[in-house]
Amino acid sequence: MESQLLFGEWQAEIRRDYQPSEQICGFGTMARATVNARDKVDRNVQALTSLMEKRDLLNGWTAASWGPFSDKKDRMTQYKNIFCDPNDNMKELGAMCASGTSERKNNDITYFRTVGREMTLDIAFTDGTITEDEEDIIALSRNLFNHTVLTPIPETILMPHGQFNELLDSRSISALRSIARNSFAYAVASKTPGSGLNSDRLREVMAGLGVPLGSIPDIIGTNPSYYAQLNILSKKMFQDPQFIANLHVSPANVTRMNLTLQAIQIMHDRERFEASLRKEMLLSAILEVKLREYQRAISNNRAMITR
Repeated sequence: MESQLLFGEWQAEIRRDYQPSEQICGFGTMARATVNARDKVDRNVQALTSLMEKRDLLNGWTAASWGPFSDKKDRMTQYKNIFCDPNDNMKELGAMCASGTSERKNNDITYFRTVGREMTLDIAFTDGTITEDEEDIIALSRNLFNHTVLTPIPETILMPHGQFNELLDSRSISALRSIARNSFAYAVASKTPGSGLNSDRLREVMAGLGVPLGSIPDIIGTNPSYYAQLNILSKKMFQDPQFIANLHVSPANVTRMNLTLQAIQIMHDRERFEASLRKEMLLSAILEVKLREYQRAISNNRAMITR
C-alpha cells in the first residue's frame, strides 16, 4: 500500500509538472508565424528601397526621369487630387484642391498619421498593385528624401572624353541617401500584414485587455504585421492580469514561462540591435558629410604645397 501511495504521488506530480499550461501553448501559437512575417518585412524593404532608388537615379520608368520639372509636375497633380487641404495656406487652396477635403489630406507630410500610429498597414510592394497606404508612403518618402531630384546629365558631358565627375558625384549622393532610405523602409515594411496564422490568438489577447471585438482589426489589422506581433508578444501579453494568475499552475510551469520570456527577449534584443546598426550607419554618414569640407581643404593645401 505504501508503494502504491508513492506511485500515486509520482503520477500526480507528473501530471502537474509535465502538462504545459494553455498560456504556454498560446505563446507557441503566436510565435510560430513571426518567421513568415519577418521574411515579408525583408522582401518589402528591398522593394521599397528599390522604388526610392530608381527615382533618385532618374530611372527611365519613373516620373522623375526628366529631372525636377517632370517629378514636381507629377507630384503636384497627385497633391491636388489626393492630399490637398483647402484650409491650408490661409484657406487659399480651395480652387486648387480637386476633390475638396479628402480623408487622406496631408498624408504626404504627416509621418505619424501615415506610418507612426498604425500597427499594420495595407502594403505589399512585391505584388505589383498599389494601395492607398502604399501611395501615401511613396508620396511621404518624396518629401522626406531628395525633395528636388538631380538634373539629368547630358551625354555630351560624359562622352567621348568626359571625366564623369558629375555622374560619380550623383551616385555618391545617392549612396549616402540610401542609408536613410533603408531606415525608413524598415520602419514601413515592419508593418506589412502577416500570414494570418496567429491572428485568432492575437485577437484573443487584445480582447482579454478589454478592447471591443469590433475595434481590434482597426488596431492590429486583420492579419497583424510583424511589428504588431512583436508588440503583443513582448508587451501587451503582460498587461493582462490573467497572465500572472496563469503562472500559478505549477512550479514547472513558472520555469517554462521563464524560458519562454527569455526567448521573446532575444527576439526583441535582435530587433533593437539591428535598429542600433541602422542608427550607427546614419550617424557615420552624417559625420562623413561633415568631414568632407575639411578633407577637401587638406587635399587642396597639399596640392598647393606640392606645386
